[in-house]
Amino acid sequence: MTQAIEDTIKALKEFELELDRVKVGVADAKKKLVKDAGEWADGAKNGAILEAQKAAELKLAAARAEGQREVEVIRKASDASLAALRETIARHKGEAVELVVKRLLGAEP
Repeated sequence: MTQAIEDTIKALKEFELELDRVKVGVADAKKKLVKDAGEWADGAKNGAILEAQKAAELKLAAARAEGQREVEVIRKASDASLAALRETIARHKGEAVELVVKRLLGAEP
């Protein structure tokens, strides 16, 4: 009977040692899992940032193109207004000269 008790105690000690090894393994696995999850989260964050930057660049390029189109429309309208003003000035240049000469000579307009 003493041998059976000793064998049981020995088996329990071995079980306890194995349990300690499993606990260490679980702790190591937990640390690795936490580390891997952190790395995955960082990777996902960086990927999301890259995607957001790409989207922002696309929107910026579209806005820039739209701005260039608007600039061209405004420039064309300005050129047309300037041409109309020059034409008006050219048409009335003679009258303006006459009025200036009369004024310089002391005549009432």
